[in-house]
Amino acid sequence: MKQSMLPIQKLKATSWLFNRIVHISIFSVFFMFCTLATWAQTPCDPNNPTTYPAATNGFCAPTPVCASGNFIWSQTIDQTTGNPSTIKLISSGTEFYVIPPGTYPAAFSGPVTITLSDVVSYDGYVGREMVVPQPNERWYVRFDLGQTTVGQTPLTADLADGVNQAFWRGPLGTPMFFPNGFDKIILIHESFPNQIPHGQSVTPTSVCINYTSNNVGSIGNFVWNDVNANGIQDPGEPGIPGVTVRLLAADCSTVLATTITNGSGNYLFPNLVAGTYGVEFVSALTASPANQGGDDAVDSDPVNGKVCNIVLAQGENNLTVDAGFYTPGSIGNFVWNDVNANGIQDPGE
Repeated sequence: MKQSMLPIQKLKATSWLFNRIVHISIFSVFFMFCTLATWAQTPCDPNNPTTYPAATNGFCAPTPVCASGNFIWSQTIDQTTGNPSTIKLISSGTEFYVIPPGTYPAAFSGPVTITLSDVVSYDGYVGREMVVPQPNERWYVRFDLGQTTVGQTPLTADLADGVNQAFWRGPLGTPMFFPNGFDKIILIHESFPNQIPHGQSVTPTSVCINYTSNNVGSIGNFVWNDVNANGIQDPGEPGIPGVTVRLLAADCSTVLATTITNGSGNYLFPNLVAGTYGVEFVSALTASPANQGGDDAVDSDPVNGKVCNIVLAQGENNLTVDAGFYTPGSIGNFVWNDVNANGIQDPGE
């Protein structure tokens, strides 16, 4: 009897073990699902230096801060591995990366002033905290025109050791002026070209470049009350506010922009590319005589209300297009027959 019961007992034991394995497997799957769900719901925190395995929100770099109108290059970090989506700079490996020139704004091809206003440098991966020390996790930005280097920034700051992930962010260097622009932006590891020993990998995750084009110019300047109607700005003659001024195309007819003089009589058409323009002044007052004297900076320029054929060079600011107006007076009044010769206008004379 006992021998006949043994297979049944083994069967029960096997069934119990199978159920336990199934339960454990189901629990493991559930645990992994909950972990993944937590990862999906928990925002990644780049300030958490122990993202793995102590925390569950993964690897990430700070979000770049770049105002509208600036140039931005950025890449993403894999939340599970810490790997970048585009490039990691590695000493004695991939030591530089050229940001694709086709993404640059047109302003970079001419005179331009730039500031690297927000730069983020990052490194993170599983086991990074065990790799110490990690020197030279730094890089810089170089600007080339053709085969010539025309400028470069200082190095980013080094990153903290002994943690799963670390980053540095901030402005990089001071404003730089490029009179002829540049056609390549290159991110370069500190080890290149000097092959610094023991240089570690580092990831540029974003570069924000604030820029001001020096290609553009302007036309202005002054509409005044020419009290003595001599066509020259004499000391004490005030500006006239509220005068309509039109910027015209090269044909001196097509209106490109309109403004009015401010409280001091000044006006300005900024951000103009090189070309030929005209300016029209609209006022009910009488125009002063044009082009009097030998100084174009203080005379009145309009003829029949317009100044035509203003040739503006690249980056030129022409602030000599002025207009004088005045209110003419009159002398009069009456000639009469002084019948009684008393010198007074008597009734009926």
